[in-house]
This record gives sequence, C-alpha cells and structure tokens, in this order.
Amino acid sequence: MTVRVLLVIYNPIMEAAAGRSLIQSMHWNNPDELSNTFIMDILETSRGLARFQIVQRIELNEFPH
Repeated sequence: MTVRVLLVIYNPIMEAAAGRSLIQSMHWNNPDELSNTFIMDILETSRGLARFQIVQRIELNEFPH
C-alpha cells in the first residue's frame, strides 16, 4: 500500500538579520533527512507493505497555531 503524504515543516525565521531559521538556531536535524529515515523505517518494519510517498513539501515561516 502506498500512502501519499503532504510534508509540512514549520520553520520560522528567528534571527532576521542573519536569516537564521528555528531549525538552524536550535541546531536541529534536517527535517528532510528525518522524514526520509522515517519512511525507510516504516517500509522496513512493515516488511514492504506500507510505503509513504511525499508528494508535496511545504516549509512555513510561522509557528503552528
């Protein structure tokens, strides 16, 4: 089964002068790498039955509300 998903990343600009985002300011891991690792983990643990496919990626300059 292939599940098509929308990847939404909330990544507001925290330091406007430097152009640094929340992810950069907090030294967090790359969300694209994390989502790809998650997809591979689901594929492995489901023994190939569950496949996620990111069909659209949106990065927002805001906090979730």
